[in-house]
Amino acid sequence: MAQFIAPKDITDSLQLQALQKGQQVRCRVSSGSMRPTFDIGDLLIVDGQRPGVGDVALFLLESHWVTHRVIEINDGVFHLRGDALYATNGEEIEESQIIGRVISHHRDRRAYQIRLFQQLLRQCPTEVRKALGLILPSSIKRYIKARALVDVQVISE
Repeated sequence: MAQFIAPKDITDSLQLQALQKGQQVRCRVSSGSMRPTFDIGDLLIVDGQRPGVGDVALFLLESHWVTHRVIEINDGVFHLRGDALYATNGEEIEESQIIGRVISHHRDRRAYQIRLFQQLLRQCPTEVRKALGLILPSSIKRYIKARALVDVQVISE
């Protein structure tokens, strides 16, 4: 069976449409800016509602989807900051850049461990990666590859 991976701009567009229709979207955390609240590999569930002060907002920043906490809202300008970035001023985001709010999260340890393993492999010399490729059973390789593809999903109800 052939697998199709849509380009990022297409998947982002489909996810935005789903949120605008009242559906929820699942996405994975890929940075540590919201630690300890969210860790790399955590699964977030986002709705298309406007976040309030104290909520975690999903917003568009330089073509990337980012989650940070809403610190303040003044005249349609959101002041946001990652929980791990308390020493910085954060970002000022226009309301038009807000995608939605995080309504729940799930710490998926297995996904986190696989992503950590993938990051470590990327930093290994080519010879080490090739040797591991020979040693690891194909079932583990398939599992790692499959988990890497499940970063964002639309939840239909």
